[in-house]
Amino acid sequence: MKQVNIAYYFQKISDIMTQTEELGAQMSPYYETIKEAIDKDDVSALSIETLAKTAVVFESGVEQYRQLEKQFNALQAPVKLMGIHKSLQKAYQNYVNACYDMQLAVDPEKGLNLEAFKKSEEDQDTYSQRISQLIAKMMR
Repeated sequence: MKQVNIAYYFQKISDIMTQTEELGAQMSPYYETIKEAIDKDDVSALSIETLAKTAVVFESGVEQYRQLEKQFNALQAPVKLMGIHKSLQKAYQNYVNACYDMQLAVDPEKGLNLEAFKKSEEDQDTYSQRISQLIAKMMR
């Protein structure tokens, strides 16, 4: 079995996480618009145009997350990090799936599925925390 360069591995993980954060930042204004309407208990104020634009942005973001997930899955981990790497892969996959669930919750034709949106939001928080914990564990 070929030895994996640990510096290369950590650099790739860092690159994937940086790109993930950048994607999140790009989608954040659209998320915040919906979140603000939810916080004001005025989801009906969200226009079809707002939901349509948000849906397009979220769909593009999820597609890019899926590409990052493929890179992640193709990455070879050093032997001593194999277990953590597998857990990290699963947490990242679950995070991307939660983002997809949020994308589906924003439907310009049917409106916002508030319950699905909130569940996705909770799941994203859970999995992003798990990812952070696993990366911190790797660094030790």
